[in-house]
Amino acid sequence: MRDAIAADVAPRRFVVVERHELGPRLYVAGRRIHEYASGLVLIAAAVLLWVTGRQPPFHAGAIVGATGGWLVAKDWNDLIPARRDTTRWTMLRHHLPHSLRTWRRASWLPGALGALTGAVGIVAAASALAPGAVSRHSFIASLGAPVLAADVDVVRLPLGVLLMALSMPIARRRRRAWAFAVGTLLAVALLDVLRGPALEEALLVLGLAAATIAARAAFHVDPDPGTLRVALRRGPAIAGLAYAVSLIAVWAASGHTSEPVDWPGALTQAAAMLVLMPGPVAFTDDLVWLPVAVGAIGFAGAVALGWAIGRPLRTALLKPDEQAMRRGGEIVRTNGYDTLSFFKLRRDTDYLFNEDHRAFLSYRVEAGVLIVSGDPVGVAAGVPGLVRDAAALAERQGLKLAVLGAGPSFDGVYRAAGLRSCYLGDEAIIDTATFTLDGRRMRKVRQSVTRLERAGYHLDLHRLGELPTATLQELDAISYGWRGDAPERGFSMALDGIGGTHQADTTLIVARDASGAIRGFLHLVPCFGRPAVSLAAMRRDRDTVNGLTEYMVARGVDMLQARGVREVSLNFVVFARWLRDPHGRVERLLGKVASSRPARHYQIASLHRFSAKFHPRWERRDLWFEGLLGLPRAAVAALLAEGQIPRLCRPRWGRRPPLARHHSRHVRLMAPSSTTPTVPPVEAGSGLASEERGPST
Repeated sequence: MRDAIAADVAPRRFVVVERHELGPRLYVAGRRIHEYASGLVLIAAAVLLWVTGRQPPFHAGAIVGATGGWLVAKDWNDLIPARRDTTRWTMLRHHLPHSLRTWRRASWLPGALGALTGAVGIVAAASALAPGAVSRHSFIASLGAPVLAADVDVVRLPLGVLLMALSMPIARRRRRAWAFAVGTLLAVALLDVLRGPALEEALLVLGLAAATIAARAAFHVDPDPGTLRVALRRGPAIAGLAYAVSLIAVWAASGHTSEPVDWPGALTQAAAMLVLMPGPVAFTDDLVWLPVAVGAIGFAGAVALGWAIGRPLRTALLKPDEQAMRRGGEIVRTNGYDTLSFFKLRRDTDYLFNEDHRAFLSYRVEAGVLIVSGDPVGVAAGVPGLVRDAAALAERQGLKLAVLGAGPSFDGVYRAAGLRSCYLGDEAIIDTATFTLDGRRMRKVRQSVTRLERAGYHLDLHRLGELPTATLQELDAISYGWRGDAPERGFSMALDGIGGTHQADTTLIVARDASGAIRGFLHLVPCFGRPAVSLAAMRRDRDTVNGLTEYMVARGVDMLQARGVREVSLNFVVFARWLRDPHGRVERLLGKVASSRPARHYQIASLHRFSAKFHPRWERRDLWFEGLLGLPRAAVAALLAEGQIPRLCRPRWGRRPPLARHHSRHVRLMAPSSTTPTVPPVEAGSGLASEERGPST
């Protein structure tokens, strides 16, 4: 193809720029010129200048060499024949093309425009504060209007501060920030003309405004529709409050001024201090800092206004409605092959469906990241389009995309969406056919089981929807006694609570003592499409003897095997490989960190020891994140979603009602689904923490 293009254009033009889907391509005399070739030429020229001892003005040799190095660095893929022509051209760094991402031309431009806008704001504010800033030869000075000249700087200062505040939203592609920045830049250019012979500055600012207008398509982050209304409604009130504070400060310091302060002077001085301009009142040495302190209030107000204007559309965490829950449940029952599929049916996450509503994912927004809970569920053909929609939703809201607890099924889809993977941990899965208490390695578990059975303990297996209210109340008391008022933890590998019509077909394995009282239980959720279950939660009475959890798991596995269940997903252990079988010195060191005393809060080592007692099969789970430097941000979002680090504010969803109260209202209303495949009536989930499904982050 390249040779055909070269043969076609060479006779007609010496230099040809081809518009290719991966970016512009340059041909000279019919030959393709790569950027790395141009960079090598520039580096050679810089070396030649250095060897010959020539010193071009303004360090031109160093600039030429640095430019050549940058061209080679950004085009390094084309140096390797196997990787040549595989990246998409950009001004800064070439990227691999991602089929599930919308490619936007000049994606680097918002960052550059944001930096330039902030620089213009700094210059505008600094020049307004400079003494004698208004030129004697300015247009307004020629009109003999000194008061108007002072007003120009009074307006110019907040405009400069506003540009500084808008620089970050502009760099983050906020659409509304783009509109306000264009208007503010035009106003600054007009003031440059009015202030004095600053035609060059005005032309530079106008050029920046024109470039910002031309790059409109790059600003695709939707604004929050309520932000502007709130700013317009509260702006005057905030301005009035700031002015009142400034006026009170002037009167409070009236005894420390060079001359008496009257009402007109106080009013003028209060307004001047808010914009860091000199006023008619001079304070003594003890309070010389007061104008700066009051001016900081005005500066903070302008910054807050700029942030509010550029704030992106917020994703309100709304509980999914009954229709969405019902449709999600149907998809899980039809296509929920993965052991984590049932955990998508949480009420504290939002749902995203594909176009034909045959696949969906659940997500939450944390720390500026749209974090997806596990792999999407549904028809495999609809997953790529669903991930594309999730990436587009994240872009519209100025968020990064991440997937927590993903398996290997959709690795290619995530790569096509521009995500990178990182090892997160392993899921412990027990094979019920090979599980046995015999042998030396199961001695401790066997001893716990024997001790509990001698004490008269036994297990019952129930469907959650069939339990009477009295039993549900006992289970609720056990659950409350274990967790207390602490909120439920978990996101991708646990449920938000026990209850709801969608959980009627889940299973409870209840442990009773010799008197018949409930002392603990396992909550298991279905894995449709395969004879497997996942552990959602483990609860026990704190006063029971040691070994109750081992007893419930060991004998529960036997009961599940008798009902046709072949696999039980027991727990998810973060960084389990580092503790179990580290690869190299780095992982051994990380394993020691994960089991150290500061990390005990996350119960990583204790959960691994508990799960390893049953000698399960370990299956890897990954964290997919966006960008070279996106891993720390995605990790923080995952920790917040899983409840492993405290929040600065309360979540926007309420606490779930107690178990019995919720079931008495809803569970019995659920009829068996006609779409439910033939699977064993017992099904289980994936737990958290030492008595839940384990810390998933």
